[in-house]
Amino acid sequence: MAADGPADTLGTDLVATGRGDRTAFCRVYRATAPRLLAICQNVTRDRAAAEDVLQAVFVKIWQSAARFDPERARPMTWLGSIARNAAIDWYRAQRPAGDRSDQAIEAIPSATEPVDARIIREEGEDRAMGLVHELDEDLESQVRRIYLEGMTYAEAAEADGIPLGTLKSRVRRALITIRAKMLDD
Repeated sequence: MAADGPADTLGTDLVATGRGDRTAFCRVYRATAPRLLAICQNVTRDRAAAEDVLQAVFVKIWQSAARFDPERARPMTWLGSIARNAAIDWYRAQRPAGDRSDQAIEAIPSATEPVDARIIREEGEDRAMGLVHELDEDLESQVRRIYLEGMTYAEAAEADGIPLGTLKSRVRRALITIRAKMLDD
């Protein structure tokens, strides 16, 4: 298998891990731990719990890497499924005795969106939020209220005591700036 890119390298490392290569396993860990932690935290909603689940995930990866088939699954999809399933198992174990409801689990994003696509999307969202933080304090507050808190432009303009048209223009320019910076990356 030729290592033409990060996914190929990850796949190669997973196959090597399946043969007991500890160095390859370390590379898999370094390349994927932050992403898999994010998946675990998305399910558990608790950083400490997500870290515990992640440890169990890497034990499971070590034990089952020999079953990874690069012809059947992309590496990050396979790893993401292990992480998501382990986190769901943790979540179910935390329920009070007798509670059989999986309503909260059903709200967790499923694997219908490939894990690697979701990670790319979430990284883009994180980058956008970082750019929002770079705005001046007043403009950041306005963008947050409108796009994250659901406030209308009129409500935000009234709260800030500025004309509606002025607020719309400021927010529009901020969004254009953010979009341009994201396209430059």
